[in-house]
Amino acid sequence: MDKITRHPLYHTADILKRAFLVNGFHLYDNGNSPEAVSEDKTVELYALPEEAALRPIKLEEGRFALRTSLLPTELSRMKGTLPVKEVICGRVYNENDKRLPGHMYLEGVFADKGIVVKDWNDLLDRAAKEIYGISASASLEPVKKDIFRIVIQKNKGDKIILGYTGYGNWLAKALLGAEADEIKVWLFTIDVDSTALDLHHIESREALYSNLLKNLKICMETAPACGNTFADKASNLLRQKGYTEYIGSRIYEADAYIKMNMFQGEWDTNNKGMTLVKPLGINGENIWLPTVLTPGLEQVISENYRAGEGTVKIFDIGHTYLPGGSNGKPTEKIALSIGAYGPEINAKSFKADMDQLLDGLGISNHFFIPTDIPIPYDKKNCWLVLDETMSYLEGNFGGIGEKARGNYGIGVPAYMANFELRPLEEKAASEYYFVPPESE
Repeated sequence: MDKITRHPLYHTADILKRAFLVNGFHLYDNGNSPEAVSEDKTVELYALPEEAALRPIKLEEGRFALRTSLLPTELSRMKGTLPVKEVICGRVYNENDKRLPGHMYLEGVFADKGIVVKDWNDLLDRAAKEIYGISASASLEPVKKDIFRIVIQKNKGDKIILGYTGYGNWLAKALLGAEADEIKVWLFTIDVDSTALDLHHIESREALYSNLLKNLKICMETAPACGNTFADKASNLLRQKGYTEYIGSRIYEADAYIKMNMFQGEWDTNNKGMTLVKPLGINGENIWLPTVLTPGLEQVISENYRAGEGTVKIFDIGHTYLPGGSNGKPTEKIALSIGAYGPEINAKSFKADMDQLLDGLGISNHFFIPTDIPIPYDKKNCWLVLDETMSYLEGNFGGIGEKARGNYGIGVPAYMANFELRPLEEKAASEYYFVPPESE
């Protein structure tokens, strides 16, 4: 089989997830849960030390924020028969990181009657061996009362802090429905970014989040993504077709939509996202959340073109946020953005790739209708994605418009696609379970 790329960060997350799955944990959530939460959900379930604490990025008037932890909004849904062994993987945000505020976290809970420190240490030791090999070992290093660093001694004797763990406080026990004294609730937090730097010998988070193909291709992995979401399925299909996954900007600069020739007017909410209370970036240039991923896509295409890459085939899967949802909370969606250019890539070949992607996702009844309305696209090469009833499947693709390519300094024809995954998932499910009337 040909070598297939895997982003070092996602590859590391898969290694960590599998290490806990083989020890009896269940992957409760793999990045689908909302990233924007009410301010009252940014609570502390156990006392992380200052070295691991994150500051929330507040949105607009401050009633909502980007999450700093994965467990607070999900723990109450994990009630059930003991033991509870669940892990969550997803993105959290830290206002203190001005340039790279997004971090990948793995968090989890281990709850049962009478769990002692040695029980938990033994389980973490087995997980350490899955991550670093049979000679690795894990130990719990006290930080303060009932809070520990998870320290792994690797095969060559080097040590790394994998994360932090401790007893859940009264709120954690209440959310989990485990108030009885004999039930012990252990929570843990692993910064996947730090582990990725160690496993892949990457010098900094800036290098980890570099979207140049020469850096993205340091990791090859033919195994499928560790997860069962529709996003995982899309990722596997695109990687198999030679596309490389990157991680685009999750907070946009003020002129992002203007630069890609998308900003049309105040009435168009797709072109203006929720703003941050305090701008981020070195000079405060990052001010709002993405409503689509395509501005970030064009930036990454531009970076690779300027770096001299002759052929680029890339994609990103991430959360988008439309303002004006219930009670002021943004409507959050998961989107897929795909881009390509190169001597063997043209409108026909890119269209064929989108056709094969939708077929692979289980959407046989799809149609591409040409349009010249979306101004970010080349008017001669742009299509909307519809189903057999001519309903819009929240997908479009085509050539990047000349004005946008000029703004980004992309000197060759380039192509992009934008999909929302939920409508595609629902369409795939409807086809899978469709029963012809004559068969009923």
